[in-house]
Amino acid sequence: MFAGYPLIAGHTITAANVTDDERRAIARQLAQFLAAFHSVSPDEARMRGAQPDPVYRLDPTRHKPTAIDRLSRLPEDLIASRLKARLRSLLDSLPTIKEPSSNTLVHGDLHGSQILVSDDTHELAGVIDWGDVHLGDPASDFAVVHSMLPRDCHRDFLQAYAPVDPMFWSAAKARAIWHTIGVVTQAADVGDKAAIREAHSCLIRLVED
Repeated sequence: MFAGYPLIAGHTITAANVTDDERRAIARQLAQFLAAFHSVSPDEARMRGAQPDPVYRLDPTRHKPTAIDRLSRLPEDLIASRLKARLRSLLDSLPTIKEPSSNTLVHGDLHGSQILVSDDTHELAGVIDWGDVHLGDPASDFAVVHSMLPRDCHRDFLQAYAPVDPMFWSAAKARAIWHTIGVVTQAADVGDKAAIREAHSCLIRLVED
């Protein structure tokens, strides 16, 4: 069996090595995309096959210990000890969501290798890899804002998206940390230098005050 989809012109943020200024420029575009996607009716999403989150993406009891273990195993020349210590401190201090919602259609695995930008202007061109789409909490998708976009444009994102509970916004940062640790671990395992570079830059953003 063969399935075909229209080609989206452009490259992933990871492959294009998008600058911080270019990331700031797509903050509102990403917000508008997610606002539209998250507004899909849960009933329609279920009718089209969306299921509840199978891996409990916002559950710290499942993901924090794994993230800490992976972080400790990453070599010093990949992630410096000072950065590891700061990430560990954030994992211990950031709030988590005790009862995530389960009525929003979310992508579930957003990061630089899933978001396409145009070849010429590096504007948002598309989102790919929908294998993790599910009905869950929008905080799962907000995590990419914390990791991928400079902090000084988060306000632009939030203004274009909608009001977001500050606690849920902070909890999305915890998800961003353990998710990005997973991304850099996988990239290191396969020797993907571009993905390592992108994930490392995300971790740097996550520890910025």
